[in-house]
Amino acid sequence: MRIRVVVSAVNIVEGGTLTVLRDCLAELALRTDVEVIALVNDTRLIEGIDVQALAFPAIKGSWLRRISFEYLACKSISERLKADIWMALHDMTPRVHARKLYVYTHNPMWQYRMRIYDIWYDPKLLLFSWFYRYLYRINIQQADAVIVQQRWLQREFESAFKPRKVIVAHPVLSSALVPGVRPRRLSFCYPSLARPFKNHEILLKAWGLAKRNPCMRDAVLHLTLDGSEGRLAADLRRRHGTLHGVVWHGRLPKAKVERLLQDSDCLVFPSRIETWGLPMSEARTAGLHVIAADEPYAHEVLNGYPRTTFVPTDQVDTWAKALIGWVTDSELSSSPRAAKIQPPDADSWKSLWEQLLSGLRS
Repeated sequence: MRIRVVVSAVNIVEGGTLTVLRDCLAELALRTDVEVIALVNDTRLIEGIDVQALAFPAIKGSWLRRISFEYLACKSISERLKADIWMALHDMTPRVHARKLYVYTHNPMWQYRMRIYDIWYDPKLLLFSWFYRYLYRINIQQADAVIVQQRWLQREFESAFKPRKVIVAHPVLSSALVPGVRPRRLSFCYPSLARPFKNHEILLKAWGLAKRNPCMRDAVLHLTLDGSEGRLAADLRRRHGTLHGVVWHGRLPKAKVERLLQDSDCLVFPSRIETWGLPMSEARTAGLHVIAADEPYAHEVLNGYPRTTFVPTDQVDTWAKALIGWVTDSELSSSPRAAKIQPPDADSWKSLWEQLLSGLRS
């Protein structure tokens, strides 16, 4: 008899979380021993993946609908679907009837140290961080395991919420990037949404300083925002829009982001916090150099990758020196290096699903 797996992801529509959803379902679709039902916002989001899909487009319309779905509707849906495994793929632990319940978490903002800058440009972040700290607690003891992407998040979850079990599983990339020998095009890129914690301000200030050096004359920085995305993006464009060499692309679909990375020489990633940081994994695949913020998430993603420079997150001068240093082939070994990090419990979706399905059979 086939195992019935329900993957609930009604709140996921874009970005890295959509990549996680598609990779999760793609791995399940390869298996002959499972029957998969995906609860999604729009079935077009998972086109090309051979699983049954049920669409719930209204849920993302408000937090009230989301909470009602997770804690009320999911119970009746689960009674109808009779799942062996229920995978809640977006942070909250629903009330369901299933033999096993797993919760996959994406959001680290509940333990982010908010700055005035963050609150000014996105006041919802403060409420969001408080709200998530509360939401994570609801029903979490009912989950057979919470799944996180990195070791530092495992430690935070175990300390704050005391779940039954925390599994560390690295996300798998569905990436078209290929490694290769790269001529120096002096092309930097930072594919990222306009969010205060993404730290575009530091990068653009550093770019302005670095551009004073003659070696940077032909260097180009590609950004995936254009100023139309909200108040922060508009202010960034207003203050830094005249910087020489900055290309303001605006939001790009995944295929074009991959092409941008493929055509670049160096990924810059100054974000203050991430659950993973998919562009860094993609940069590793393509063989790009990476200049990254000296933060725990970046150390884990880039662990053992030699083409890496870590820079103190908010030191503009040091970021500028790192940009110049990469162009001039200067010695950058003085930047902090990643410490040895314990391997994940699962290094792929295939490995993770083997563990979860084995737990059901035991």
